[in-house]
Formats: sequence, C-alpha cells, structure tokens
Amino acid sequence: MSKGGRMARANTRERRGLLYTRAVLLLVALLLTGCARASEGYPAPPIRLTNQFGEEIRLEDLRGRTIILTFLYTSCPDTCPLYLSKIALGLRAYENVAPDRPAVVVVTVDPDRDTVARLRMFAGQWPPGWLFLTGSYPRVSPVWNAYGIDVSKRPPAGSDDVAHGYSVIHTAKVVTIDREGLVRSTLTGDWSPSDLTASLQASSISRRPALVSVPAVDLGWVLRRCGDFAAAHPGIFLGLILLIASPVLLLTAFFVRMVFGSVRHQV
Repeated sequence: MSKGGRMARANTRERRGLLYTRAVLLLVALLLTGCARASEGYPAPPIRLTNQFGEEIRLEDLRGRTIILTFLYTSCPDTCPLYLSKIALGLRAYENVAPDRPAVVVVTVDPDRDTVARLRMFAGQWPPGWLFLTGSYPRVSPVWNAYGIDVSKRPPAGSDDVAHGYSVIHTAKVVTIDREGLVRSTLTGDWSPSDLTASLQASSISRRPALVSVPAVDLGWVLRRCGDFAAAHPGIFLGLILLIASPVLLLTAFFVRMVFGSVRHQV
C-alpha cells in the first residue's frame, strides 16, 4: 500500500475514534443530567385513598398547589409526630399567604388500625386542612412501594406475635411535589424546618425547558442522584448504561485493532 493510502486509513481511524469518543461523552452527559434531576422532576406516582372525613382524595385533585407528602401511623411514639411538628414549623412562612399555602398529605403505614375515625381524631391535633389518608391494605401498599417506603410490623418486646400489639417500622421521608405534579425534593434523616422551607421555595419555581448541561458535582452527590434515578426509572437507567457501554466497547476494540494492525504492518 502507498504512503498516501496508509495516511488516509490512519486519518479515517482517527476520525472514527473521535466520533466514538464524542458519543461516549454525550451519553455520559445525558446520564449525569438524568441523575442530577432524578429526584427533582419525575411525575409523582398517583394516590387515591380516603381522608379523615371519609372522602376519596386523589393526588391529581391537588394539582396547582405545592404538596408536602409524608408517611406515618397514629400510634407512632417518636419520629412521626416529630416530622409533623417540623412540617408545621416549616410552613410558618406561608401563614399569611393562604392561596399559596402548600397542601399537606399524610398517608398511613398502619391501615389496619388507622381507620377513618381514628385519623379524624388524630387530625384534630394538627392544623386544619391537612389531609390524613387511609384505605385497605391492597390500596395503600402500592402507594408505599411507589414512593420507596418500606413497611414492616414489629411485635412487642418478649413476643413474636403481632396479634397482641405491634409497632410499625417504616421509611421516614418527606416528599415535595410542585404545582405541575412533579416530585421536586425528598427529605430524610435529621432535616430541619428551614430545609423544608427551602425545598418548598424551590418547588414553587416554574420549570422551564433547558439545554442539557452537566452540573459541577462531587462523586458522592452523583452516586446518590444516580441511585435515586435508577430507583425511579430502572428501564431508562439500564438503557443509558447499555448505550454508554456499547461505544466504550467499540472504542476499545477499535484501538486494539489499530494497535495490532500497526504491529503487524511493522513486522
């Protein structure tokens, strides 16, 4: 082969290598962008349960209002009332703006004991307008699953039978949903009322289409967001991984072939 032909082939390989590299970088950017927005922008799973007045409530009926969603049971001695207290404190900034006041939706994790009557009594301890929801186990459990709430019963000390009383172990979480019905933030652990207020303010900002961009984040932040994204959109996440892996494998094969081709040519 002439020198010009070899140069042309080398240039072609180089262009292909650059093309594969750009494809990989683009897919990585898409993945990181998806991870960054995973917990802030996906549609809130539907809820259709009964409130403390025996009325059927659908989450979509609250569209147009920012929503604070949490999960608890009325017999809870510690974390549940603490979460509600912090929600009340976080809402103080909205005391004089009734039309924009977020809706508070509380879903029970103990539907067997949290009847409509019991929820009505419990709701009397909290601000008017808060919605406490219950239903049969087959209706409530899909809601837990959709929002990543793990629920299990624990028998009293010294017993292995929940028939004589039990406590409920469940994921403690507060979710904010914007006026468009999109999940915008999730609070877990030892969050503060000011954290909730900040989340509500962010949720009230209108979402506008934007060009894909990769935020400057640390590795831990990326991993947490990717975990949220994978849990919320497993199919999309797997598809992105496969798309990213394919060009990487092709790029690797291309360079290996180029190296061995060069060695054979020299020999």
